[in-house]
Amino acid sequence: IDGRARRWETASLPVIYAGAEKMVRGPPRRRSPRQKRIPDGTHRRWMRGGRRTLPAAPLPPTMRIVKGRFAGRDLVSPNDARVRPTAEHVRAALLDELEAQLKGARVLDLFAGTGAIGLEALSRGSATADFVETRPSSLHALRANVALLRLRDRTRIFKRDALPFTGALGEDAYDVVFAAETLPLGIPHP
Repeated sequence: IDGRARRWETASLPVIYAGAEKMVRGPPRRRSPRQKRIPDGTHRRWMRGGRRTLPAAPLPPTMRIVKGRFAGRDLVSPNDARVRPTAEHVRAALLDELEAQLKGARVLDLFAGTGAIGLEALSRGSATADFVETRPSSLHALRANVALLRLRDRTRIFKRDALPFTGALGEDAYDVVFAAETLPLGIPHP
């Protein structure tokens, strides 16, 4: 009667989430003094000994396209220690040197990993790019990156070993070939 809301009659407050309005009842609940605040970057997991706070898994390092049509777009990277993508500054320097040859070229990216080099070449004007990779985690990231950039019609992904794949190629199959294997192959250096 006096206009004050009682505890069970809390006023509904409008809250906007991503463009949709949602009604929320009153202020948020208070924590009891026995409840600990969970630090940011952690999540709760129920275990046999009760609820424990575990640190969240670290995110894989982010990569992006450096130059061209897709400049600044982030790429998916697998959470696999064996996959070491070519650094952005190395890709930029390499493809800056090959800029003239990339226009309308057919590109082959051996040991593709995340496909960063081939996708960068497509971003800079290559006609098509083919990727050769064997690791499942890398293939998953590569397919995600191709789908993210909507390049399925200009790319092909081969789940094969790179050395036998290149042995079966014709002489004029590709204009530019990238082979960026970071692990030793047992191939003698010239």
